[in-house]
Amino acid sequence: MADDYAGADFQAFGLEMWGGSLSQTNAFLSVTGITYPALMQAAAAGAGGNYACTYDDFFVVGGDGLITWR
Repeated sequence: MADDYAGADFQAFGLEMWGGSLSQTNAFLSVTGITYPALMQAAAAGAGGNYACTYDDFFVVGGDGLITWR
């Protein structure tokens, strides 16, 4: 999806929800081939509650902060 919509008006981010270390997260990104940035400690920062985000969930947040696709 990140490649399909890449452009000036789109940014993809991964949310690291497991509380892993930077080296663990980088290893996961490398193994899975993910090239967009991962936001570390997203669960601890409240991403789970703010966006009702579960593990292995995909959604699009618009520029206004609202979920536009789930």
